[in-house]
Amino acid sequence: MLALPVASGSRLGDFVVEAILGEGSLAVVYRAVHATRGTTHALKVLKTDDPRALERSLQELRVMAQLHHDNIAGISDLVTFGAGSGLVMEYVTGGSLEQLLRHTRPTPAQVDHLAYGVLSGVAAAHAHRVVHRDLKPANILLDVQGDSLVPKIADFGLAKVRHVPGHQGPRTFVGTQMGSPAYMAPEQFEDAGEVDEAADLFACGAVLYELVSGERAYGGRDPIRIYRDMLAGHRPPLPDAVPARIRQALDAALAPTPEDRPASAAALIDLWFDGQPPDAPVAFEPDVLERVFRDGRGSVDITLTPPEDREVSRVPLAVVTGLGLLGGALAGALVGGVALLALIGILADVLS
Repeated sequence: MLALPVASGSRLGDFVVEAILGEGSLAVVYRAVHATRGTTHALKVLKTDDPRALERSLQELRVMAQLHHDNIAGISDLVTFGAGSGLVMEYVTGGSLEQLLRHTRPTPAQVDHLAYGVLSGVAAAHAHRVVHRDLKPANILLDVQGDSLVPKIADFGLAKVRHVPGHQGPRTFVGTQMGSPAYMAPEQFEDAGEVDEAADLFACGAVLYELVSGERAYGGRDPIRIYRDMLAGHRPPLPDAVPARIRQALDAALAPTPEDRPASAAALIDLWFDGQPPDAPVAFEPDVLERVFRDGRGSVDITLTPPEDREVSRVPLAVVTGLGLLGGALAGALVGGVALLALIGILADVLS
């Protein structure tokens, strides 16, 4: 097994490492240059030789082979070197949307520009029946192009392809949640294996709510509390200046039940822009561009979902679904039981 991380200047197969872009529980992502071609790439190198991790990388490569779009960060190959293996990915020159929102509040025109890019990338994935299942600001990278930023959706490691026999994406169990709780649709808490494009639209709503307001739609670290707030529609108020068209789009995307959300990402774009999407890039301030570029040189978290955000609980489907059907004190009592089950699941994962 390859010892990670490796130092700058190290050779990994045909690639020379320049910097670490991000590190998670399963992989390290480097900025690397192809030794003969001179091209710059992001190289996602597995930290384990577990065959399941390799299969997940192959799954991500198979998914990405279908997707070619300006708002999706591409993957071109799976490579091996010595005792290690990794994915050769498009190098995006800036940091993530998560990092951008830590430093600045985009203007209304910039918000529209970024929202259009994110939704366009999701629409392109859905056109190929690809459901991302882990959309969040950290998985939306920003490419610096001239005086503008182009959002690119990354990390399709949890994605699944719908309506393809035998192709369900990473293996899940009934009642297993998979993703990042603050951005997961309620039905994804219930069973991640059965979700469809509507779950991604909910995640888009949560991401764009944060883009508009600077706050998470559903904050905190308690997944049970987050789940209850989603069902009840409890979230911080939007700023008064937010236009009615955006309020309507966010309310629709964040509907607790899939049937009440827009029929597609294209329909959500129509709602957001009232049928008139932007037709030209929007400029960003030079200091914002400089910071985004600097973030992308050595501190990009391309992916790597923290362990607490991945498959953190295995709660029986009937119990979780019941919370959506019951109200008042009875639902509150059930939540306590679900929380206990979730805790047992977390402890089982930690001890296994």
